[in-house]
Amino acid sequence: MDFETVERLLDEAIGDIDESEAKGRKRLRILRAATELFAKQGYRKTNVAEIAEAAAVAKGTVYLYFETKAQIMWSAIALEKKEHLHRFRGVLDPNLPARERLRRLARHVLTAAAQMRLVSRMVSDGGELAALYDEIPPALLQQTDALRQDWLGPLVVEASAGRLDAEQVRERVQVFTSLGAFAHKLLDRAVVGPLSADRYAQVLANMLVDGLAPSQGEEP
Repeated sequence: MDFETVERLLDEAIGDIDESEAKGRKRLRILRAATELFAKQGYRKTNVAEIAEAAAVAKGTVYLYFETKAQIMWSAIALEKKEHLHRFRGVLDPNLPARERLRRLARHVLTAAAQMRLVSRMVSDGGELAALYDEIPPALLQQTDALRQDWLGPLVVEASAGRLDAEQVRERVQVFTSLGAFAHKLLDRAVVGPLSADRYAQVLANMLVDGLAPSQGEEP
C-alpha cells in the first residue's frame, strides 16, 4: 500500500471537507468541534447535542452529515491521522528494505500516536475504545482489519524471509497494528526512564523487528 492509497482511504473516512464549499466547511467545523470534545472529555461522556452546540449548528444538522456519534468519531480520528500522515511517508517508501520499513512503522506509530490528542485519549482508556467499537458496524471493523493484513502481511513475510506460517504472520501484524495503544506511555518518565521517548520507541522497534521470526528451536 503506497502513500497515496493511504491518503485516499483516510479521505474516504473523513468525507467531503472541501473548504471552498459551504457543506465542506460545515462538516469540517463539526469534526473540529467533536475532536475537541472527544479529546477533552472522552467519547462516552460526549453527546451529539454538545457537538452541535460547539460547532454552532443545530443537532439535526449534525445528523445530516453523520448518522451516528461513532461515525463522527471515526471521521475525526481519520482527520487527525491525515494531518499527521506526513510522518509516515518514509515508512511507506517501497524502495526501503522490508525490515527497515517495519522498524520505521513501529517507531512512528509509537511517537506519532503520542502526539495526536484524540488518538492518545482513546488508547489511554480501553473503555473508550470498547465503547466506540461496540457502536461501529462489524463490517467496517472487518474491512479495516483486512486492509491491515493485506498491507502488513506481505511486509512481515518479506522481513522474516518466509520463515513464518500464515497464523504467525497474522499474529505479528496484530502486534504491530496495536502498538499505538502504548503510545501514551512514552510520555511517562517512569516507563522510559533516562531514555527520550523517541529513543525508547527506536529501541523497542529494533527489538520487535530483530525478534520477528523465532530462532531455530525457539518456540514461535
